Amino acid sequence: MLKRIFTLSSLVLISYATYADTPSVDSMQQMLIKAVPQINVDSVKPTPVKGFYEVTSGPSVFYVSEDGQYLFYGELFEIKNDTITSITEKSKQVYVKAELAKIDPKTFITFPATDKEKAVITIGTDIDCGYCRKLHEEIPALNAAGITVQYVAFPRTPKGTPSYDKSAAIWCAKDPKATLDSVLKGGTPPEKPADCQDPFAEHTAFIRGIGASATPIIILQDGTVIPGYMPASDLITLVLKSE
Repeated sequence: MLKRIFTLSSLVLISYATYADTPSVDSMQQMLIKAVPQINVDSVKPTPVKGFYEVTSGPSVFYVSEDGQYLFYGELFEIKNDTITSITEKSKQVYVKAELAKIDPKTFITFPATDKEKAVITIGTDIDCGYCRKLHEEIPALNAAGITVQYVAFPRTPKGTPSYDKSAAIWCAKDPKATLDSVLKGGTPPEKPADCQDPFAEHTAFIRGIGASATPIIILQDGTVIPGYMPASDLITLVLKSE
């Protein structure tokens, strides 16, 4: 959302009050609302950079100067001990984890680790997505490496379209796991039951809410979001490294 609001300029002048202490969410909202009417401030906290506060609005993270005159929208990195770390990305991960935790786990279709579980990842899938099918072929390798995979549905077409209805039919099936496995391997999806309404509304709202749009979408336990397909060998290394 903020990408559409702000220009490519790093600094945007906004002349408002100066705060001696960390401003509250409400005061920051009021400080920004005239310059950015669409803004909805969720949190405010100090940054390691003296004179700047981190402000979050949904999945967006930006920075406001202490004197309220400058707003920076971009990525903030910390260089420490010869390593570079994205402070912005860490804040986004916190948001993604919190939003994912709001979803009823009973609505996931889960492929558990076949070895001792070492990690859990979430995959947003669309059954008409070729790379989603390719990734699904590698689920056994992920499971054997101790990685449990929980699927959320993210059909790329709206409710009432054939693609959406096929996904709904899978989630409403008597055995969703076996049905999803079959369809992603090229099987024919079942007919959607008449009483199957919107079995994964939480899923689509979550994925759109974190700013994702493509499939597959891979979400690690720490909130890292990986857009698109990644080979199982690379994904296993990345997942186990992050644990």
